[in-house]
Amino acid sequence: MTEIEKIMTNSLKTFFKEIAANKSLQEKLYHTKEISDVTTIANELGFKITATEVLKAQAGRLIELSISEPKEAKLATTGKKPNLGAQWGREGGGFLESAGYWLIQLHDWKCTIQSYNPELINLFLQIDKDHELKAKINYCKTIDEVAKIAQKSGFEVSDIALLVYQALNILSLDEKNADLVAHGRHLC
Repeated sequence: MTEIEKIMTNSLKTFFKEIAANKSLQEKLYHTKEISDVTTIANELGFKITATEVLKAQAGRLIELSISEPKEAKLATTGKKPNLGAQWGREGGGFLESAGYWLIQLHDWKCTIQSYNPELINLFLQIDKDHELKAKINYCKTIDEVAKIAQKSGFEVSDIALLVYQALNILSLDEKNADLVAHGRHLC
């Protein structure tokens, strides 16, 4: 049993099994706009799950993919859906639309996950000081775009490292902030 399976509710596990057996449901979920839309569909089918549960399950799956199938995780960094694992919402556009915005927001929320990657630490220290860099990253749609801007700014940060950092921080979110992310609600 993987770490993410240990924290998933029975209802979410049952919902995932239903999805695996139902191609039309897979297609419907793939084209949802927000992660919260997935829960609306699930609830209509009788599954009692929250948007936060789906968001965190997806984050956990991306962490697992970054270790076991890095090529699959790389797809998520470019805004594409990995072939392995459920990444719904964003109309098939990857884990989180506006990935740069959410990286900045997670940082501004002072999430509890600290990076041990010195380049990542230095990047966020620079973001705190450099409003132009912060603005550029804020407008990135994908993690891959964030990594490219970071690299152009002199930071040796990979897209996978940023994806894992983002996913770890999402797993640490409280219910209120996780719900904001799952509903795609920008605060500004």
